[in-house]
Amino acid sequence: MAAAATADTDESLHSLALLADTGAQTFLPGHGDPYHGDIAVAVAHARSLPVV
Repeated sequence: MAAAATADTDESLHSLALLADTGAQTFLPGHGDPYHGDIAVAVAHARSLPVV
């Protein structure tokens, strides 16, 4: 996650947890292609990346 892309990194990480809890299989981000798959897997991947 790019710290420059958010004013509140902690809140962004909390939002990721909320997304994972939905159990969604399709996610429509505000940009880019739709994500098809387990949202919890995508969230785990996002959390594994360094905050820069």
